[in-house]
Amino acid sequence: MDMRTIEQKRRHYEIERELARKLRCATREERKELYGTVYKELYARVPDIPHLIGAGNGYSRAMDVAKLLGFLERFLIGKQTFLEIGPGDFKLSMAVSKLVPKVFAVDVTDEVRSGISLPSNVTFLESDGCHIPVPANCIDVALSDQVMEHLHPDDAESQLESIYNALAPGGAYICITPNRLYGPHDISRYFDPVATGLHLREYSVTEVIRMFKRVDFAHVKAYSFTQRISRFPVPTFAILAIEKTLDALPVGIRRSLAFSSGLKWIMRSRVVGMK
Repeated sequence: MDMRTIEQKRRHYEIERELARKLRCATREERKELYGTVYKELYARVPDIPHLIGAGNGYSRAMDVAKLLGFLERFLIGKQTFLEIGPGDFKLSMAVSKLVPKVFAVDVTDEVRSGISLPSNVTFLESDGCHIPVPANCIDVALSDQVMEHLHPDDAESQLESIYNALAPGGAYICITPNRLYGPHDISRYFDPVATGLHLREYSVTEVIRMFKRVDFAHVKAYSFTQRISRFPVPTFAILAIEKTLDALPVGIRRSLAFSSGLKWIMRSRVVGMK
């Protein structure tokens, strides 16, 4: 929860919009250097970002990690390698390191691991935002949580292709990204009807599924979760139909319905691609 004043939020918002414009206007080659630079600048200029300073309830964060680990566990059974793109506070990577022999954690800047001591079987790798710097066909399970929306739209599919190439045959990639149908989810949610900060583009579940299919994953499925059930499949035909209907509605009505208890479990579906 963001407990900052509206003035602090507005300052953060203006800085994110400025940095987002740099990324949106940059060429593909420029962005390879710019992702890391932009986030280093953001962390320097907005030191009170809640997730950066560890604000909030530590118990709540631990519960979030435990729930995500519960979702992942069945994918990890008998596996050797795990890749997390955008590890944040590294708590998930460190938890998974107790279940598999080798963990790779990839981000666009090493600022995120400042002061964090990683287990010996967790390797941090710096990325240009598109390329995943691991050997081809070596990853059994990969996950990104709140990453795709931070990429330039032209780079999202390139990163997905790189993740696909990193997966071993039969490997799985789990993509968790906030659903634009009840967004925006970045700092601009306090000021704008659509994402204008460093969420360069937010996606519906339908859009993510279609992107996975273009990259040629052999099987693409969607899963959701509840407080009591860590993972259950959601039929893709239901997602496609419901999101198409919601997308045609006025923003206010769409948001209200998408975030309702009856539909939220579909709107927060996680897309899983199998190589």
